Parts: sequence; structure tokens; C-alpha cells
Amino acid sequence: TLHLFKYPKLDNRFNYPTILSKTPISQEIQEKFQRLNGKFGPKNELRLWVLVFNNHNPNLAKLQEDYWVRGNMNELTICIGVNDQKEIEWSHAFSWTRNTSLIKDVENEIEDLRVLNDSTWNTYYQYLNTHLNTFQRRDFEKEFNYLTVEPKEWHMIVIFIIAIL
Repeated sequence: TLHLFKYPKLDNRFNYPTILSKTPISQEIQEKFQRLNGKFGPKNELRLWVLVFNNHNPNLAKLQEDYWVRGNMNELTICIGVNDQKEIEWSHAFSWTRNTSLIKDVENEIEDLRVLNDSTWNTYYQYLNTHLNTFQRRDFEKEFNYLTVEPKEWHMIVIFIIAIL
């Protein structure tokens, strides 16, 4: 098995985990990260995901990105690879955001922490709390509204004949 995270089903939109991990994350930390979604969700149209992979190759994060098709246009997903001692071995973030520097910044910041524990989770929370306001949601409808499909005249004739029949 690849150990990829399935996209969570929305059962209760008011109590929805932000951090997905095979190992337990304290309720306090989970709630703090949920507050980030509460704060930046309406304002910046952001949905944050943090995925923690235990003892896996960094290529798994690229597979996760492909599996989630880079996420929705309003999402920022941060993948973190840790070993058994909770030392951070790698990070990979992906998003459709127009602010591409934010993606690299959140990766570098988590790697600088070197280990994941309640203290460093709190440090990362503080960092995200002050930097996620730069997230810029993509609006694919506006960006690609110039793309249209104009049917040819003979297409319209065939459709008209089929409709009459």
C-alpha cells in the first residue's frame, strides 16, 4: 500500500480535522489548526490541510499531490515526513494559490523546526497564523473565461434534426 491519505468526507463541517496523521495529534493542537481554517477560510477563501507521513520517502508527497490532483483551488496542503523520533525529514506543500512563494515558505519553516512535538506545533501554528493572510485563491472561472466552444453550423443542423426526430 502507498499510505496516501484519502480526501476526508465532510461529515461535520464545524469539527473537521486539519491535521491528518496515522499517529495521534493532541486535541489542543488539532483545535488550534482548525482555528486557522476558521480565521482564513472566510477571509482568504483558504482550506488548510497538514498531512503527516511517518517513515516514508519524500516521493510519497508528490504521489499525494497527484492523488488529490493538487487539491481544490482554495486549498493549501502541507505534507511533512517524520521518522520514529518525530524528527522532520522532509516537507512538501502544494496548492493552486497565486502566491507561489508562500508554498516554499511554509515548507522551509516546518523543516527549520527539525522535530514535531507540542512546542514546535505551537511555533508552526504561530507562523501560519501570521503568514496565511498572503494566500490568494485561484479563480479558474475568471482566469479561463476566454475559453469557449463554438459549435460549427453543421453541428447545429444535426442537433436540430435529432431534436425534431
